[in-house]
Amino acid sequence: MSSARTVAQENAVLGDQREICVTAGAGSGKTRVLVERFVRLVLEKAIPVDAILAITFTEKAAADMKERIARAFEEARAEEERRKVEFSYISTIDSFCARLLRENALEAGVDPRFRVLSEIETERQMREAADTVLLAQPEEQLFELVEATRIPDLSASLRALYKKIRNAGMPLSPGTLEPPAQPEIGEKILSEGLRELSRATRMERLTPRQEEMIQSLSGLPREIASLRADASPVEVGRSFEAFRSRFDFRGMKERPVLLAALQRVEEGLNCCRSERLERAAGPLRAALGGLLPLFDAEYQRQKRSLAALDFADLEWLARDLLVRSTEVRQRLQRRFRHVFLDEFQDTNPLQKEIVDQLRGGNGFFAAGDAKQSIYGFRDADVRLLAAF
Repeated sequence: MSSARTVAQENAVLGDQREICVTAGAGSGKTRVLVERFVRLVLEKAIPVDAILAITFTEKAAADMKERIARAFEEARAEEERRKVEFSYISTIDSFCARLLRENALEAGVDPRFRVLSEIETERQMREAADTVLLAQPEEQLFELVEATRIPDLSASLRALYKKIRNAGMPLSPGTLEPPAQPEIGEKILSEGLRELSRATRMERLTPRQEEMIQSLSGLPREIASLRADASPVEVGRSFEAFRSRFDFRGMKERPVLLAALQRVEEGLNCCRSERLERAAGPLRAALGGLLPLFDAEYQRQKRSLAALDFADLEWLARDLLVRSTEVRQRLQRRFRHVFLDEFQDTNPLQKEIVDQLRGGNGFFAAGDAKQSIYGFRDADVRLLAAF
């Protein structure tokens, strides 16, 4: 089999670098390379099968990987290693986290007999928790919130926000929703653009239509400043759509100076729009931020009554265990001398943090293809693969 490898595949299988990342398209042999590297580490480097952790993202992929590794050992007449594959740490991230928590239940603070909710059960329990919390709020307050934000389904929005924050591994507090403070520069850019536009008009001969457009743009700073401070995000968006409709780029290719100035004005307008929307979203963030802890408390209560955890719980608790317990973390780092991560493009920030805690300074082999990312619904971030 090795004779059929490409040079790149040969390097990935035989390389002794501490970190290796394989990126290639579908059908290019990434999993084959992973399997061959796994087998080589065991047979040629004397790494025990149970000293390698291999993580992928579907049960089917994990079963396929196990089967292929077992078959490779069988072909190499390594019967003892083949038998060990069945009990090896080759699994999905969720299955690994569940196994980790059960093996360290006391340190993790969980009942070792917990069951894992299916995706359907999770959605049902989250919907019930969100409805319970929202129905407990004063009706007038909810009506005002819907009116102010124009959100048609508060329950769905609350659940979606909750899942996004948890999958990112961020704390469930109102502060999490606050963006980093940024200086507001939209008005400055808009004013600069209008000055450039004024100078350009003195250099170009304009049509009546262009003169009318430029005149309508000159009042933008005043009109933006006059927008109501308490305008909702929807109202702000509509106002800026009206401002944006005044732009007319027809016939500007022959007037590059005028075109550049007009584009600068447009940039300033877009920047002002973003800043005003950010301000208008403040009450929404505060309202949803206040509901998040209540929702979390109710959802956790429901899961405790079922002696169950959801998939995000597995990852949160595993991450917290590894961060909090130096003894557990170092024991696992000594145990797993190599960590394999397949389908890296389907990793979310919380999962990446778990893998980083596990691998320490040991061998790390990652494989992925940005074009095959399928787990966006679990907030997978393909940028993690690009960054690595």
